[in-house]
Amino acid sequence: MVNITNDDILATYLEEGHVDTILGPLSSGKEAQVYLALLGEEYRAIKIFKEADERSFKCRTDYTMTMFESHRREARAIKNKSSFGKELEEDFWHSREINTLRRLHKFGANVPRVITEGVRSFMMECCRDENNVSTKLGEWRSNLKNPERIYKTILHNMTIFINAGIVHGDLSPYNILCDENEKITIIDFPQSVKIDAVDNHLGMELLLRDLKNVTTFFNKYYKLTIPVDNLISSWAEHFELSPREVELMR
Repeated sequence: MVNITNDDILATYLEEGHVDTILGPLSSGKEAQVYLALLGEEYRAIKIFKEADERSFKCRTDYTMTMFESHRREARAIKNKSSFGKELEEDFWHSREINTLRRLHKFGANVPRVITEGVRSFMMECCRDENNVSTKLGEWRSNLKNPERIYKTILHNMTIFINAGIVHGDLSPYNILCDENEKITIIDFPQSVKIDAVDNHLGMELLLRDLKNVTTFFNKYYKLTIPVDNLISSWAEHFELSPREVELMR
């Protein structure tokens, strides 16, 4: 198998005219690296997924198998780590975030718009205001001017995700971007799950974990305790769970 480096991938975006300048690395996470680029005066972000042996998400195979429970041949190949299984798993990880972002964007969620995709990568809108690239919400700490509005916007987006049949699965203040105008953009969906592809209890547990990560941040830095019981009840209807079942998860 030919080893395709990040430089090779970035060069392809340049050669194909999607960008004309690569400004450099923007961020690096457990699953991917993001580079800042320009096309004319328009900023763009190129996300390149790390090779399988470079990723730090240890439960990746188990996580992928959950999505293939109804496809026994594929699930068995992934579990046995056959050549077919490894190829299937890589294709799955490379495409899931792209497909999720495109779907959520159509539903009106605050997520980046995917512009194009390439080998082990995709290019999207760069989240920024007039002056700077957006900062992770977790880095704002107690400096937000209108934290309650942002909190409610995040909760609203979580509902949009559910209406689109998606649970983020790894939502936290560190994958929510916030610009100087306090406009948020939610990113990093490689661990997202389709509601109809997982056990209802697992889907709701992931959703409640996402919610806890968000509520903990706003309670810690802003002492905000917006009631979410009605919201949780409405979410539970999507998973066909009783109030008692949901209460046992909390």
